[in-house]
Amino acid sequence: MPRINVLPEEVRNYISCGEVIESPYSVVKELVENALDSGASRIDVKALDAGLSFISVTDNGSGIAYDELPLAVAPFATSKIKCKNDISQVRSLGFRGEALASVCNVAALKIFSSVADGVAGGMIYREGGREIDYRKFACPKGTTVEVRKLFFNAPVRKRFLKSPKYMNGEILRIVQEYALSRPDVVFSLRIDDKNYFNDLDASDDERARVLKIFGFENADYAEIANPVMGLRCFAYPLEYKSSRRWQFIFVNKRPITNSAFLKAAENAFEGYLPRGKHPPLFIYMTASSGIIDVNVHPAKREIRFQSPRTFYQMVYDVLRNKYSKNKMAVYPGKPEIPGDSAAPPPALPLQGADAPKTTGAMIYTQGHCAAAAHTGAEGRKPEAPDAGIRWDNFRYVGKSHGKFLIFSTPDAIHIMDFHAAAERINYEKIQLKITSGNIAAQKLLVPVEVKLDASEIDALKENSAFLVKLGLALKYSIRSVFVQSLPAGFSGLEKDMLEKISACLIDGKKHNDIFESLADRAVKIIACHMSPRAGDDIRAHEAEAFIGELKKCSEPLRCPHGRPVMFTIPVSKMDLVLRR
Repeated sequence: MPRINVLPEEVRNYISCGEVIESPYSVVKELVENALDSGASRIDVKALDAGLSFISVTDNGSGIAYDELPLAVAPFATSKIKCKNDISQVRSLGFRGEALASVCNVAALKIFSSVADGVAGGMIYREGGREIDYRKFACPKGTTVEVRKLFFNAPVRKRFLKSPKYMNGEILRIVQEYALSRPDVVFSLRIDDKNYFNDLDASDDERARVLKIFGFENADYAEIANPVMGLRCFAYPLEYKSSRRWQFIFVNKRPITNSAFLKAAENAFEGYLPRGKHPPLFIYMTASSGIIDVNVHPAKREIRFQSPRTFYQMVYDVLRNKYSKNKMAVYPGKPEIPGDSAAPPPALPLQGADAPKTTGAMIYTQGHCAAAAHTGAEGRKPEAPDAGIRWDNFRYVGKSHGKFLIFSTPDAIHIMDFHAAAERINYEKIQLKITSGNIAAQKLLVPVEVKLDASEIDALKENSAFLVKLGLALKYSIRSVFVQSLPAGFSGLEKDMLEKISACLIDGKKHNDIFESLADRAVKIIACHMSPRAGDDIRAHEAEAFIGELKKCSEPLRCPHGRPVMFTIPVSKMDLVLRR
């Protein structure tokens, strides 16, 4: 066995920096936290090449004295705590004294700082843990930190970074979080040649910040407070989304991640929003130092609560009281259909008896059903039927619960989820049209405006050429997207589809080499929105056409998302259960 050795300081520092500096957004996070802790009222952030070439954070805070600059970049040197007992009472964002030292080990770092205007400041330059320059330097009050050549000496770490577009999104997200947590501080952000947050003001409150950053209006407000803890919530149920990307939690002005609190919010909204939808939500918590522990992880994104159940219950109660089931449910846009899988539990009535019922666009027109049964989707040549399924023996029996079609064969009963079946058929149709380059689109007489977040708009704009191939033509503005054409047969909500596609592009595109899978996911989303849904009226000849189309599909028994299309009950099983 090799002998046990004490690692050199250089190796120890290199290992520890891996916990603090994971990617360029980690550098931005640490520098912004230092700027806020210095009492800055303005913070300017710049990044080039996704932060790998250049990151700059400038503040007008208290600054660093010239003779303390070498200490600022030393490991475990900090002005925020002095002894162990201080950790339990810490209110600053940073306190571990690891950030600048960690950045120095994997990048070239320059700090320009002065404690007062007209007083000579200083500059220190370190690269790969070694000091290159340290001298007095004339600069205004405050601090500017410049980081270049990030991970220049860590090629393995660099290989495992995500795509530049994804990392730019992470930088934007982290600055958004701190701009939301501190509306009294003016932030600006420039990524390559694009500026963000140009209209922020130190007089903003939380509502104004949300409006300026995301464009959300008409917040619902709820709060609770006591001497130990407090909570304020700003919710935007009319702007509901398909993901939790627009839900933020702040504890003592510190952005954190906590899935339990977000789950509490989801449970509180049950029955008020469609299932799978999440409102933009901004939760501001305050807690006395004795009941939380921020010293959990070097990244300081997690907090340990002395009584997590109490905080969970507080989030749930505040929101539940605001959105109890005795209030009208929020369903902007297309009315929901009883029995629809996207509808909330039946305990909450969604619409009156005379309310209009929507009908999704049918995949098959009356004049073409027979042809579809013989030729398959878009004239495809019949393929070998799935082993074990005798499609020609299917006989339509009827419909059940507004979402299932029942078929009979000599040896079984088959229960089909017609939405899943239509998804499979439409998915393969679209793929075939993309291959042949003749996908049909329906141009809208009046473009439909869909309000989206800036990151969603950017994701759609970057992939506009591919979206046009799918029949989706969009025109872009600062806060909105205007839908000019849709894939032929589309019958869903444009907002819902665009949110899902943009979420797929934002959250899934971590590496350039998986773009094809992202394109496939976009096709699946469009296929879903072209398909009839639970509650839609499916007639007998249309039900029979499903069988004709499915038997031509390459994978007829599963929808594109992997769900089963059909459930089969053999006659032998029914005989056994009924003791025949």
